[in-house]
Parts: sequence; structure tokens; C-alpha cells
Amino acid sequence: MKFKAVAYDTSAQTKSGFEAGRCDALTSDVSQLAGLRSTLKDPSSAVVLGDVISKEPLGPVVRKDDNTWLNIVRWSLNAMIEAEELGVTSATIDDASTSPGIQRLQGKSGKLNESLGLSKDWSRNIIAQVGNYGESFERNIGMSTPIQLPRGVNQLWIKGGILYAPAFR
Repeated sequence: MKFKAVAYDTSAQTKSGFEAGRCDALTSDVSQLAGLRSTLKDPSSAVVLGDVISKEPLGPVVRKDDNTWLNIVRWSLNAMIEAEELGVTSATIDDASTSPGIQRLQGKSGKLNESLGLSKDWSRNIIAQVGNYGESFERNIGMSTPIQLPRGVNQLWIKGGILYAPAFR
């Protein structure tokens, strides 16, 4: 099979070239491809293949000079991942539990909040307001959204993905 690589300088040029038929296939990280597909004039005219040809984990970015904010963002994401692994959702975060892990998420035990400078119920508030990682993923970029991004490697490690939270203590 012969092909000719066509390079574009911007995402807008890439989209234009694809829609105009000047290129037949695109390669990028899955989230960018799904986002681009959702903005096409006819999103159903393109399919993002399930074959992953590279590993490009994406994550949050903060300013280099603010370690306090870095730790808050890092542990907020970890709390959402931990909640999903423990089966805690925005609807169940306030349910009574004897699980030490769930009690830490609820702010009933543990002292992680002290090193972050946050209230004891900081992780409970995050989960109550935006949900666990899976809830947030599905609501914002999952299969029921215009982006229609499958979880893929964004699954928990116990479900075949690469997501896990470090010890939440």
C-alpha cells in the first residue's frame, strides 16, 4: 500500500484538509481525534479507530512556580480515581460506610487535607459536585457526548486500563 504523508501546521488546517478530501486519514492522540471528529460538518462521516499506535497519557497542567496548587490538582484527580475504584459516586458519597477508604474520601478520617491546606471534606466536596473519574469522563467526553470518546486506557487498572490512585492517606 502506498501513501503520501501530508503535514499541516495547525489543527484548523488539518480539519479543513480532511473535510475537503485532501487527506484520507489522520493520526494523533485519541482525545484530539475524537474532539476533531465532533467538530466536523458531519461527525458521522469519520470514525476514530480503536487501534492505539502510541501511548500518550494526558493530564492536567499547572504553573511551574505553584507547588501548593500542583498538589491540590494532583490529589483532586487522585480522589476522583480512588472514588471510582471504591464504587463511590456523586449520588453515594454521603452514604454511611465502614470502609476506611470511603471514610477518608468523606473526610471522616485521615489527615491528607492538612498537607494540602484544605478542609477535611475537600474530597467529599469534589466527588459530590463533579463525581468520580468515570462519571466526569462520561459526562464530558464519553460515548453519550458529541466527542464520543471510549474509556480505553482511561479505565481503572482493575478494568484493564492504566488508571490508579496512589495510597490515599
